[in-house]
Amino acid sequence: ALLLRTPLGPDAEERASRSTFRKDLAEGLRFVRGNGFLRYICVFAAGVNMLFGAMTFLFVVTLRQHGASPQVIGSCETVIAGLGLVGAITAERMVRRVGGYRLLIIVGWGSVPAAAALPLLAGTPYAAAALLGAIVLFFAPTNVALLSYLMQIVPDRLLARV
Repeated sequence: ALLLRTPLGPDAEERASRSTFRKDLAEGLRFVRGNGFLRYICVFAAGVNMLFGAMTFLFVVTLRQHGASPQVIGSCETVIAGLGLVGAITAERMVRRVGGYRLLIIVGWGSVPAAAALPLLAGTPYAAAALLGAIVLFFAPTNVALLSYLMQIVPDRLLARV
């Protein structure tokens, strides 16, 4: 943080004007309402986060019901997290090579068969972990692409409000 050369505080005009939570919320909602991409991202992000939370919970419960030990479940979760880490590390290269739009399609549509196949793969925990991990692998670069574009289209003063 000491090496940052950019002022990180609010701009002078923002410090001078008093705002309330309601005004800030209304301003952010107006901006989102006026931009189709942002409306889509709000719905997509909520849906995908809910889906991944449910898939992870379903994954653990299903493995446990099929007799998997806590060590196997922990190892499977490690495989998933490891693939997520690989996705985060390679995000820039993946976004450049595959493209944000294609990544969005891969994550969006790839999650559907993955969610359906997880209970079927419960007897083979590591195959199920590899399947869920493959979706997580692509989710990190998708997140990078979407948030990078969001940072480009939303004015600095509205970032927290949006």
